[in-house]
Amino acid sequence: QLIMQKNFAVHKFRLQTIADQAPTLIRMANSLGMFDFFNNQWEDFVQSDQESLWGGQWLAWVHPDDRDRVMQE
Repeated sequence: QLIMQKNFAVHKFRLQTIADQAPTLIRMANSLGMFDFFNNQWEDFVQSDQESLWGGQWLAWVHPDDRDRVMQE
């Protein structure tokens, strides 16, 4: 189990490194539909830190006219 945890940590680090080098916004959601990964370009885009995007807080950055549609997608 320790080896699996170490491998997971390595793969997570690799994913973060690759995603942070991409010139685009990247996010991923968990099985509940909550976003649980944002690359660093999101911080530049919203002019805030990643903590402001966790737990559904990212919705504050969506224009009010678009929020209902975004939540349904």
